[in-house]
Amino acid sequence: LTSSDLGGMTTSQIGALSTTALNGLSTAQMEGLTTRQIGSLSTTQVASLSTTQLTSLSLTSMSSLSSSQVSALTTTQFGSLTSTSLSYLSSTAISGLTTTDVESLTTQQIDGLTTSQINAMSTVQMDFLSTTNIESMTLIQAQAFSQVSLDSLTTDQVVAWLAAQGIS
Repeated sequence: LTSSDLGGMTTSQIGALSTTALNGLSTAQMEGLTTRQIGSLSTTQVASLSTTQLTSLSLTSMSSLSSSQVSALTTTQFGSLTSTSLSYLSSTAISGLTTTDVESLTTQQIDGLTTSQINAMSTVQMDFLSTTNIESMTLIQAQAFSQVSLDSLTTDQVVAWLAAQGIS
């Protein structure tokens, strides 16, 4: 199939592709998928994508991933996402991060999170942010914490962030 053949497929046809067929798509073919087609992938299909296929998705396509699709990403897949890719995930999609995903965030990935994404994180997700990740947050990012999120931070997380800001 050419990229244009794939682009002409309906969301139902894309959703019906086997994981084997999906895994056979080249990066050029993956780049050609529309946001609607990406949004129609099942969680099983998303979990079967190689890291190369996942990282070849356009940034606009990244924004079409749902919370259940993001939740289906393997740790390896999630780790392959750049800070820019993460910044394109919707706030709703961020709510799909598993605690393992949150725990494995790198400081570079944290740098890419928008204030809306941080605000959308649940208290459970916040509990799994490392002190290193909390330290790396900017003042603007930290201001995005909801009151509930702030209340859920541990003393170690708060002390680490304050120290990183030069506040003792």
